[in-house]
Amino acid sequence: MTFVLLHVVTPAYPDGASASMRQRQIVVATHLYVDEAGNVAHAYVSRNDGGPAFERAALDAVRQWRYRPLLVDGEPTGFWDSIYVVFRVGSGGEIEIETERVPPGQASG
Repeated sequence: MTFVLLHVVTPAYPDGASASMRQRQIVVATHLYVDEAGNVAHAYVSRNDGGPAFERAALDAVRQWRYRPLLVDGEPTGFWDSIYVVFRVGSGGEIEIETERVPPGQASG
């Protein structure tokens, strides 16, 4: 089953993240319930490597995502999706934020 995203908001790197946080990759695993209209109706976190500010940043973003409604037998239906938000600072000091459907480091498929 393929979920189609129509609108994605990239999480913001939390202001005031400590220098030690900037030295490592932070992963926040979010789980979203998407309603029949394609809106995120519920979101929660099951893994958070970075503390409350990273959790807030991830949830604030994914709650704004919009999906194409999923049709089952021609009827729109709700569904769950899992998104891993990865925050890191690149070797040149640039902030990198990615969203993935599989845990970082694991191959998909």
